Amino acid sequence: MAKVIYRILHFLDENSRTTLSKIAKRLKTSEQRVSYTLKSMNKKRQVKGYSTVFDYAKFDFNGYLVLFRTSHKKNSSLELLKDLKELPDVVWIETLQGKFDISAMFLSPNPSNFNKTLKKFISKHKGDIIDNNICTVIVIRKFGRQYLNPWAREGEDKVIGGDRAPINFSASEKMVCMALLEKPNAKLKELSKISGISFKTFSSKLKLLKKRAVIRKFEPILDCAKLGIINKKILLKYSAYDVKIEEELTNFCKENPSVVSVVKTFGSWDIVINFESLKKGSFGDFMYELRERFEELITDFEVVDVKNKEKFNYLPSNYFS
Repeated sequence: MAKVIYRILHFLDENSRTTLSKIAKRLKTSEQRVSYTLKSMNKKRQVKGYSTVFDYAKFDFNGYLVLFRTSHKKNSSLELLKDLKELPDVVWIETLQGKFDISAMFLSPNPSNFNKTLKKFISKHKGDIIDNNICTVIVIRKFGRQYLNPWAREGEDKVIGGDRAPINFSASEKMVCMALLEKPNAKLKELSKISGISFKTFSSKLKLLKKRAVIRKFEPILDCAKLGIINKKILLKYSAYDVKIEEELTNFCKENPSVVSVVKTFGSWDIVINFESLKKGSFGDFMYELRERFEELITDFEVVDVKNKEKFNYLPSNYFS
């Protein structure tokens, strides 16, 4: 049964809007079994929800990753986390265990806007925040969750951010994006109703947004702890920047099925490697090979456990308000 669960999750990670019948066909099982398994995972909150993966650069946003080290005073982290969730500019939040306690991704139109938002937040919680590391996000490369289904073909990695020109969206395209931000996994009929445009127009605009790489994919938000998945972040600082060696590092990560994404940054850290696995010994093996192969590149590193995903969007919640 466990293998079936992980394979279903792999197909959902490829495209969480895929139909149950397509998943059943690929698994060579009944649609009823897939439906029952998925409902069970949703009920247990093993699957916490779904996200539409937008390329925020196409909306003229810059990404900023902030790692917070917080006070362990009673309730201080809870209040901080609550306020962080309410910030519309904050699109990702993960609670961590290790040197840092919270990871948050901010989207802002420019550095000045981000600085004001962050400073205001830190000022409000100056008794709760001990330290923070700030990184400007250059580009995100998502490789997918290959480890969930080792027999599957390697998929195409999805690039988010980077040096991409923003797009002037039509009114109907904005309505499609708004509906998919609000309800990533709703049926097209419901999304058409939410957006106020016809089913035919909605479908054609959705295809166009995918073609223009505005919408990169649809994915589930997993509770790794409940699913028995090891989930870690590896933060690396380079001794000196080398384009060729960094490309080798990216390819090394891509070739490992347990590396689900890498975030290239500048600031406190140069790259963040997001690691997930079902095998206990796999992380130690990966770290050994990483440090051995790229010893001359890496001057410092930090490993933190990901405890929980608290928020996972790819656009500010108030963007279409």
